[in-house]
This record gives sequence, structure tokens and C-alpha cells, in this order.
Amino acid sequence: MLKKAFLLITTIGLLQCLITACCPDPVTFYSRIIELDTQNYNGQMPVADSSRIALDDYLIELIVREETFAKATPGLGLLPSAYALNCLDEYRGLQSPISRFTITADKPVLNTPAGQPLSYEHFLVYFLSFRGEPNSEAITLEEWLGVLNGNTSPTLEYYLQIQDEIETEEFLTFHISLEQADGSTFEVETGAVGFE
Repeated sequence: MLKKAFLLITTIGLLQCLITACCPDPVTFYSRIIELDTQNYNGQMPVADSSRIALDDYLIELIVREETFAKATPGLGLLPSAYALNCLDEYRGLQSPISRFTITADKPVLNTPAGQPLSYEHFLVYFLSFRGEPNSEAITLEEWLGVLNGNTSPTLEYYLQIQDEIETEEFLTFHISLEQADGSTFEVETGAVGFE
């Protein structure tokens, strides 16, 4: 009898632990791009339209404005209790991944005709405009698109740097187009810039 009472009390205790230790329904966070903006940067500050700057100091600031929303996933039975000690919400990244990203120039540049997409190899991306600061390592455009499409919370400001010499003395305007898998498209254009 004592054994049955102990077993009953232990079972009730375990059930109470399972019920009270259950996480609430897990929440999955997604983000959605709502706007894209850009401007020319000279080192660490914006520059006016039709300015001349040194190519080594030139950065294209790209601002990705997004909204984040949550989607609750209902738990099934006692399944949430499996995560009772780890009740973390999950960030899944963009709801609709980026399917196409292009940069074009209004004049022939970098061995590319005007209006044609420039090769990704001509650009590096910084998360900070202060290139000498810690955590400001450059990554390639492919890696950057992987960050945006991945399941990490993205930074909202990026800085694109041209890696090759531009030989023209004419003023250039860069056009950036970003398309997502759901068909939404965002297009922006930098102000005109000339290189010294």
C-alpha cells in the first residue's frame, strides 16, 4: 500500500512538473522588407549630390527598412514540455528571401556597359561605415545576401565598397534593385558622384 501511495504521489508530482514547466506556444519571428534607401558616403559621412571624392573613401550606404512580425505556433499536447528548460522564441529571417540583387551604373564602368548588372566581385560589404573599427570586417555580396536570407536578425545599414579602379572622370549614378521571391521589388538610385 505504501508503495502504491508513493507511486501515486510521484506520478502526480511529475504531471504537475510537466504542466507547470511547459513553455507557452512558441513564437516564430519573421521580417519583411518595406523600403530600401541609399546615399553616397565619403569615409564616415554622407556627401552631397554631384560631389567628387577619392574612390578609396567611397561607400554606398544601403539602408534596409523592415518590419518584424510574429507567428505563434500552437503546441501539440505535452510537446512544449520537452523545451521546458529552453523556452526561446525563434527568428527565421526574411519571410520571403531575396531572389535577385543587382547594381548597375548609368555609364560604362568596370568593363560593363551602362545599365548592365555589375559583377558581385567588384564589391565588398561592411556592416559599419567605420572600416577601422572592430566588427567591421568586409564580406562579399554573396555572403551578405546569405546573411539577409539566413535566420539571423539583420543589421539595417550596410556599406558597399567598390574594389576595382574606376577610370572615368564622368559623374556616375548607381542603380540598385532588390527582388524577393514573393515578387516584391525595391529600387533605389544613388546621387551622382565623381572620383578624383
